[in-house]
Amino acid sequence: MRVLMLCNTRYQILNAINAKMTLFVDDCVDFICISEAEDINRLTERIRELNIFNKVLRVKQKKVNVHAYLKNIVSGKKNDAGLCEVIKNTFLDVCSSINAKKEDDLLVELVDGYSKGDYKQYSKILANCGTEIVNTIYRLVKEDKNKCELAILDEGVNSYVVADWGSFGTVADSAYLYEPVLCTSGIKKLYTLPKIENPDIKKAVVHVFGWDNEVRSINNSIVIFEQPYRRMPKYFFGGVGCKILRKILYNSYKKHLRDSIQFDHQEMLISYIGNYKTRTEKFIKYHPASFDTDEYDWKNQIKQMQIYKTPWEVQLLNSENDNNICVTVGSTAACTTEIFNNSNNNNKYIFLFDIYRQEFEIEDAKYEFFLNMKRHKPNKVFMPRSIQELDKILSDLLIAQESVAKPTTTA
Repeated sequence: MRVLMLCNTRYQILNAINAKMTLFVDDCVDFICISEAEDINRLTERIRELNIFNKVLRVKQKKVNVHAYLKNIVSGKKNDAGLCEVIKNTFLDVCSSINAKKEDDLLVELVDGYSKGDYKQYSKILANCGTEIVNTIYRLVKEDKNKCELAILDEGVNSYVVADWGSFGTVADSAYLYEPVLCTSGIKKLYTLPKIENPDIKKAVVHVFGWDNEVRSINNSIVIFEQPYRRMPKYFFGGVGCKILRKILYNSYKKHLRDSIQFDHQEMLISYIGNYKTRTEKFIKYHPASFDTDEYDWKNQIKQMQIYKTPWEVQLLNSENDNNICVTVGSTAACTTEIFNNSNNNNKYIFLFDIYRQEFEIEDAKYEFFLNMKRHKPNKVFMPRSIQELDKILSDLLIAQESVAKPTTTA
């Protein structure tokens, strides 16, 4: 069978390597890295060095236009292109959108090494993201009416709750998931992606992503997974000028207001955990998108988990993470820790969003996923609805944790 895997994130790349080395060992599998990350060239080359894929291709780096130029300025990143070059690139983008190319020609333009009509040779294509390339391949396959199976490749919680293969409306035929029993998307054809325990697969993953020898195991601890809610920006506070600005940027102000309410409630809950009387060590894993973490009230009660270049899932593969009480409002990284981790772990998970359900605005589909996770793992997943209930759950879990304590190392 001829298979194509399209990967946009590091987690998907890791899962593609796992799928190829377990489920598609004897199949001819091509790989396209469609991420626009800064280290895409290095990642692609290391994937190629594994010699497990038939072809390893990558998306061509986009030239910097005005939008990307301004985005880099706002985020503090260096702009390698000059302003004249940026204006020229923007003009060419506009011309290209006016003179729309045929979709197969567009793939030739976007992907290094792709040849016209290549999509027709595949019996199965695995992907899961709404990029231009994925959506284009979806339209080509559907218009061609061939029998190619479009499958979702596990990309975290969304893969379990949404049936879209690319952008909204691109329905997948099947899904490859670590724990199909947790799927609530309605997809009928589900395959089990094996948990990574094979040393050869671990070695391949480390070859691609590298390994930081400083990474330490975490056992017998409380681990808090923070989410990147943000305070209200200061430019919305103040006198008449700020009131005018709030009216001009009303939609932005409304979004920041909602975000700041969630920030405040998360801060209250994490501060409660930080002040909880126990000898158990407490760590916090900040979301990669979080910033200004020094301002948080809990900084003195909870140790910050070290930030490594190695992706979180690669850390889970190569270090021990067991007998922990993982606490979060509703972090998908906490869910991934359970779904991706080895089946014998003794971790417990407390999701806090039900304490302030109205403020945390969890989507119905994700809420159903959390409920389903609790149904299938009643001794591991807890969803308190009040501080009093949280207190009781924490007390019981800490007693249980102490009774099966493992040798402790620090992060």
